[in-house]
Amino acid sequence: MVLKLTRFAAVWSLAIHISYARLLISRNLTQIQGVGEETASGTEQTASASRELSELVAGLQQLVQGFRLESEGRGSRYRG
Repeated sequence: MVLKLTRFAAVWSLAIHISYARLLISRNLTQIQGVGEETASGTEQTASASRELSELVAGLQQLVQGFRLESEGRGSRYRG
């Protein structure tokens, strides 16, 4: 009888540990999912900022192309 109770207690203890481990794994997966969503959002923001920067660079290049340097020391002039 004592041996059966000891086995029952061991099985019960193991079941509790397994349940707790499942809970921890579930929490960790939820956190991982949240981090993944935050990363995706950050990636979208980075891509948007990169596109905006590219547009600004293109505009700046057009402005710079409007300047020409004169060789006789009179400075630069805007021809745009």
